[in-house]
Amino acid sequence: MSCFKLHNTLSLCAILLLGPLCQSQAQDDMRSHASFYMDTFGLVDPDSSPLARRAYQIFERVRRVAEDPVGVTPTLKIINSKGKPWAIALPDGYIILSRAALDICYRGVDPATGDARLAFVLGHELSHLTSNDFWHRKMYLSLSGRQTAPTLDQISSAIRSSAGVSKDGDWQKVIRDKELRADEVGFTYASLAGFQTNLIFSDKHGGTDFLEHWVSQTRTSGSNLHFSPSARSDFLRNRFAAIVSKVEYFMSGARLAHFGRYEDAGYFFEEFRNAFPAHEVLNNLGYVNLQLARKHMPTGLRYRYWLPTLMESAPPLAAPNRSMGDTIPANALRHLERSVRYLQKAVDSHSTHLNSRLNLSTAYLYLGDYHKARAVVEEARILSPSSNQVSELRALILYGQEKEIDMWPLAVSIMEKIADSGAPSALYNLARLFEERGRDEDARRTWSELLSREVEIPSGYLRVACGRLPAAERCGNHLAERTADGRLPLPLDPAIGTDINSPAARKKLQGWQHQRRQIGPMPTDLYIAPNGNSLLAIDSRLSIAAVTDHPYPTVAELVECCGRPLATEPFGDDELWSWGGWSAVTDGKNVMQIWIAASPSRSMKTESRRGGVAEAPDTPSR
Repeated sequence: MSCFKLHNTLSLCAILLLGPLCQSQAQDDMRSHASFYMDTFGLVDPDSSPLARRAYQIFERVRRVAEDPVGVTPTLKIINSKGKPWAIALPDGYIILSRAALDICYRGVDPATGDARLAFVLGHELSHLTSNDFWHRKMYLSLSGRQTAPTLDQISSAIRSSAGVSKDGDWQKVIRDKELRADEVGFTYASLAGFQTNLIFSDKHGGTDFLEHWVSQTRTSGSNLHFSPSARSDFLRNRFAAIVSKVEYFMSGARLAHFGRYEDAGYFFEEFRNAFPAHEVLNNLGYVNLQLARKHMPTGLRYRYWLPTLMESAPPLAAPNRSMGDTIPANALRHLERSVRYLQKAVDSHSTHLNSRLNLSTAYLYLGDYHKARAVVEEARILSPSSNQVSELRALILYGQEKEIDMWPLAVSIMEKIADSGAPSALYNLARLFEERGRDEDARRTWSELLSREVEIPSGYLRVACGRLPAAERCGNHLAERTADGRLPLPLDPAIGTDINSPAARKKLQGWQHQRRQIGPMPTDLYIAPNGNSLLAIDSRLSIAAVTDHPYPTVAELVECCGRPLATEPFGDDELWSWGGWSAVTDGKNVMQIWIAASPSRSMKTESRRGGVAEAPDTPSR
């Protein structure tokens, strides 16, 4: 990304993080296609480059939280360019990153800082791609020296038109503002994906932060179309607290939903949606309404099948009929319809988002709208043909969809194959299908097989399974109440339930970033410590803590302290391990955060949320 001379009189500089080229005229220019860069420079093989492999993983995490561009699927390619670092988004959906850019992000810093830098760079490019900022292309062609390149007057006219500015308007300011917006959105994407974006401002290179360091390495400088690196850094630094607060509101919603407080979670997701209407928050709004609908359903409907949603305890179910939608109470119906509205928006906003499609198909299944459920699950099947969750859901939809056709053998065949792979939900659903066919012996055998895997079964489904066996074969200890002993893995001061307005609490929270807001009907206080810990208070009482600075860096150390978790559930690329009133976010080896929602004095009931498809940002990079 060097500066080019134009007409030997005017020097313009290519942008630090190049935006996408113009799609309307770029088809005839090979530089607007990824193939040009791949053919010219070649690709870095991720199998032989751990840094490139890491970059692709980071891109997937950032891409999942970014908005979905129209007509293209964002794809990263790392080219073997040894020159100056650069990144560019192309109209065919590719983001091209040079190997030198990758090196600059990680040179001289720890992996977490390098991850944050790269996530920001990729987020910036995704922002340009999704917002259709196509003004760069004409400038690019002019600077490339092509004989057919437009003149400077033509460039400025095109940029004015793209920016919606009159001939006499300050189009350069509009463009500069667009770049700041791309910085902010990219920064938000990186934060939502769980990266430690505060590290972007670290001054490990002679007192300069990342943007200034990048510019010094590339020997480029600001232009009339771009704020200086220091101005951009100041802007992001000033916006940092607000952006982190946005992400914390999202995370507060995720934590509240995790601990079963769906109504409260919905208010926090709505608050986040007002600032950043991403597909994940739309999915989660649909998700919590789906859970609220299940709370109002009769037990027989709620626990008829083990569907890919969060679960809670309930008595054994009564035998249902074939239809799923016949006995939905008014309150449940209201939440289901609201859930469908949110989930449809989430599906429409992201063409490759699997979880929103699973949730939407489940909502339609509860409503008894099998044809719509089938259409959505087939989309999910295209996205993830090997997913057991998709296959189970599809089998149940096929069984109920055609009233005049016996689809039971096909549904059972699909479920048996999944059960053979060890999925407890498939065993549960298979037993229910056997029961509905009158195959009592096969059902009993399947229930018994399921109960051999007690620790993997949520409590509500465990009670159903135990209730289906003859008295002599009942579960014994299986029905014992699942409780935690109230022991927390670390002291929490101030403790959950503390009045934050007390003198002691105020003293403890001095120096924490504090934001007080009305979230729905709830007065809330959000506290964020310099070390990353956060506290959420509702109605002036501490409700949930998220602890990053804890003494258990590995899951082995946490298990040695507190025993095996009572339940696990997916959380982005990681997992949530639950002990009742507290949980840990892990990657299977390391513990990134500990969430606490109950005081140590409580005996805390727990319910596995295995199989849930709620969305949440990934935890900070390892």
